[in-house]
Amino acid sequence: MIPKNITKNHIQQAIDEIDKLGVPKGKESKKFHIYFQGKCYPPKYTISLANHFANGKMLNLSSFSGGTETNSLLKNLGFDVSSENTSQPEKTRENSVPRGFKENPSFKIVKNVSSDNPIFNIFLKFEYLLNLAKIQYLIDCFEKDLDARAISQFICTTNPEKISQAKILHSHFGRMFVIYLNNPIYAGGEKGKESLGPLIKDYEPKKTPLFSELYATNNTIKEFIIHSDNWFPFLCEYFTLKTAIHELLVDASDHLYDWGYRDLVNLLKYSQQDKIFKKDLRESVLHMMHLGINPCISPAGYNNDISNLKDLDYPSFMQRRNEWINCAHYAIDIIKRKMKNERIPLQWDTYSMCAFDCGPVFLQKRKGLVFPRICEAITSYNNWDAPLLIHEKMQQIFEKDIDIFIGRYWDYFGPNNDTVEFFQTQKERVLDLYLIKNRLDEKYHSLKNTL
Repeated sequence: MIPKNITKNHIQQAIDEIDKLGVPKGKESKKFHIYFQGKCYPPKYTISLANHFANGKMLNLSSFSGGTETNSLLKNLGFDVSSENTSQPEKTRENSVPRGFKENPSFKIVKNVSSDNPIFNIFLKFEYLLNLAKIQYLIDCFEKDLDARAISQFICTTNPEKISQAKILHSHFGRMFVIYLNNPIYAGGEKGKESLGPLIKDYEPKKTPLFSELYATNNTIKEFIIHSDNWFPFLCEYFTLKTAIHELLVDASDHLYDWGYRDLVNLLKYSQQDKIFKKDLRESVLHMMHLGINPCISPAGYNNDISNLKDLDYPSFMQRRNEWINCAHYAIDIIKRKMKNERIPLQWDTYSMCAFDCGPVFLQKRKGLVFPRICEAITSYNNWDAPLLIHEKMQQIFEKDIDIFIGRYWDYFGPNNDTVEFFQTQKERVLDLYLIKNRLDEKYHSLKNTL
């Protein structure tokens, strides 16, 4: 059944979205069409997409019927619906991704598509909302009352002193942020996953406009990646914004001997699998990002023995790039030929939640895809042997392409300033966060209006 609150405006929003992203494969109409401003659109898919704007999610196509039910609603809202296919839409499956992408599948050409293309604005918005959510979490933890009951359940004690020392930041796998969202977490034993939140008394962040918009934007990107013929560059962008930038700027010091050689070994392992999809594809992209390799323009390469590099730390391994790069290209070429955009974990509140309670808060300096610029910056960096900490080297690498408003929370707030007690007794720190939030807003709106 079609929800009764879908309006003409929601239908027009759905039509605008189809103009931007096209009609996914299998969602075309075989008989009836909506005719609107010289183009035709599939009625059922348009209704399904309109429900996203009316009720926050796409309507399952099997939950309502085509023909009379769908067409009557559209006609009552003033739309022309007919079975006569007298005019073809400008965007069919042959052009179901933003203009220029299907015809120019190589990434060298894709990255030169004008930055006013809708998909760039969607990813820019996603990047902005992710980082705004990080700031909002910090603001809420300073301003609002934390629920001792939720914290007590999480750390398995009712001891007030231990509750006061529970970590709001730097929690295990970012689980305190998961509790803030009131999402289920693994509770151990036979309980499986359960919701322990909300972290803030009488407050559900997911019901606020910010988080509702973040979920909706994530779903738009997910639909695009799943149904686009040229999906891989945008999958790389998604994981870069959501995970890789956090790992490279915040986690590198914890992985001096986990990254580099072991990234390459894992890529070689994945290349030997029969299929590459789901979590393995996500992990493959992150290994490529650690190595600073843009897989969309990676040549074929060849396999060679790299065992002599196995004892090197990450900076030393990166400094000897010429000894392993062909082996990396070899593995990536095989992975690309096996990978599929099936069942990929494309949900912003799943995986890498530590980015929300460890940092950083950032935004790109120029509109466009971020991940190829980061890969190029890592590739061209020639200061690996400098007497700097690894996170300081990473900041040097990133500073050309990314504005970092807050880097590692450990540095910004100070060591061990991450507990319930800290947030309850240092509430004046929230004023600085509002200033940062304003700077982030200004930067985003400036970029959004940039061609």
